[in-house]
Amino acid sequence: MELDEKDKILYEHLFYDARRSTHELAKILRMKQPSVYARIKKLEQEGFISRYDSLITTHALPLIYKMYYVSLTSSEVKEICEMPQCFGLQELFGEYAHQIFCFFRNNKEVRKFERNLPKKRISQLLTKSYRLGGSLFDIKRSPEKYFDNELKIKLDKVDVKLLHSMIIGGARKTIIELADELKINWPVVKYRKKRLIQNGYFLCFVAQPGEAFKSLKITYHVFKLKDNINIKMIEGMPRCVIAYAGNKTLTVIQLSLTFDDYLQHSNALIRKLEPYTKNVRTFFVNKPIILNRLSEELLNVK
Repeated sequence: MELDEKDKILYEHLFYDARRSTHELAKILRMKQPSVYARIKKLEQEGFISRYDSLITTHALPLIYKMYYVSLTSSEVKEICEMPQCFGLQELFGEYAHQIFCFFRNNKEVRKFERNLPKKRISQLLTKSYRLGGSLFDIKRSPEKYFDNELKIKLDKVDVKLLHSMIIGGARKTIIELADELKINWPVVKYRKKRLIQNGYFLCFVAQPGEAFKSLKITYHVFKLKDNINIKMIEGMPRCVIAYAGNKTLTVIQLSLTFDDYLQHSNALIRKLEPYTKNVRTFFVNKPIILNRLSEELLNVK
């Protein structure tokens, strides 16, 4: 199946906000709702959309967030997959074979984890996550409606269960679907979901690209900076979708449709940041092993 122009518009909008209703998408596409619904189902069935995930705003949680680039043995991969601290693990092409995302409760957990990692590695303490919003298919969109409230609520067990359901495959689920799954009254789910969204717990709601995007390149550009920068300078750059910042570090996730597309837009990004950069490393994702897993044990709620 080849994506036509309407498919591309549809996917671009679902990628940046998977909550968009068929009614809203029908207005954007100037089509009838049943036709939009059919197109979405076809994108799912043909493997262009693997699932709908809610990406967590990393600095919203009372946890330490770190990213590592290492080369692991198969037994080390298996061991890390079993750790509650592991939020994500991906297989890479490049200087290192694996990328690990971790949440930790304290520095003691960080030190214990890092003692078991190979000495040759890159590690980044990440303090902020950003939506960059760069286009995938060079399609103009109206700005997505997200909240960046820094006043966080105290999470309880209901909030954590809802976070879990929405993070892995639940970004497009209705209130009724979430209520049935969690066995919680729907008015409670509606209120809690709205409260989590308005308090900035979700970075964005995405339609994860599936295996049908055979030529798609998912790239992580890891910048070591001379000083911290204003992220607005790269907001909206084509193919740049998310950034994670730490002290004088920046990781930019870029999605490119082909290798030529990657070269064009990665060069534009690197040139833009060149005056502020000490060095930059680039890693290509081969396949995810764990994606967006959040352990209740880490949040330790009652």
